[in-house]
Amino acid sequence: MLQKVDELGYAWRQFCRELIDIYRLLVLFRVVDDLAEIAEATPDELQELKTLADLGPLEDHQRALSLLIKSEAEVAISAFPRLLVEMALVRLASLPAGRDVSALVRKLEELERRLASGGSALPATPVASPQPPPDRAVSDPPKKPEAPLPVETSEKGWAGLVDFVKSKRRPRIASILEQVSPLASGDGVLKVGLVQNSFVDGQLDGETRELLQELAAGYYGTPIKLETTYIEEGAAQTAPSLANQRKNEESDRQKRLRDDALNHPIVKTAIEIFEGEVSEVKPIDKGYV
Repeated sequence: MLQKVDELGYAWRQFCRELIDIYRLLVLFRVVDDLAEIAEATPDELQELKTLADLGPLEDHQRALSLLIKSEAEVAISAFPRLLVEMALVRLASLPAGRDVSALVRKLEELERRLASGGSALPATPVASPQPPPDRAVSDPPKKPEAPLPVETSEKGWAGLVDFVKSKRRPRIASILEQVSPLASGDGVLKVGLVQNSFVDGQLDGETRELLQELAAGYYGTPIKLETTYIEEGAAQTAPSLANQRKNEESDRQKRLRDDALNHPIVKTAIEIFEGEVSEVKPIDKGYV
């Protein structure tokens, strides 16, 4: 149809105005029985318009009319009027039914009323009445709990070594230390585990080992000998590297974030009303969980 309009040299703005006139009459046909005195059309044309008006509810015709009025104003100043008209007709063809929109609005209003009345729309779990405590025989006052023994912590931990190496502006060495698994340290020996033929395995050449030993000696305050041993990739969980620790912490955080979101009363209410499901949970703030 648009190709024929273009071939006839018809003005696109005038074409939009005629569409607007047609939808105006469709709207009027839904509220007025006889348009003979209003519309400049023959009886046959009026009958055809009435048939078109009966194909949809008043709300659909009104929304189509509003869309065409907006498009007509844009066509007047556009360098691509045909494209605008084509897109307007595509939007007209893909408009959802007015009844569906009304149902969605009603559900949103119902959600607002529920949240305003008490937050959660789900029935609250009945709370059992507290039972009176049983009578207790008089006894000596309880002893004060003993303080727990202090836990011995090492000031020269593995994370501290990595931070020390970073402060010396050795990012490549720090990255290697983050990827290996610390196995033992003490008596001048630093033992680490790594997966054979891994990227880190290829980075630990003789020069890198000497530099790492010098940095470790500066951190621990004593000469250090680096020892490496190969471990299975699955066994790395028994002595996780700093990189694996961060990865595990991030996975746990994502799980807690999803659980918190799915258990939120507003989310539960929305799922119940719209009969939907949660496909993805994205954190708003990195430090939220």
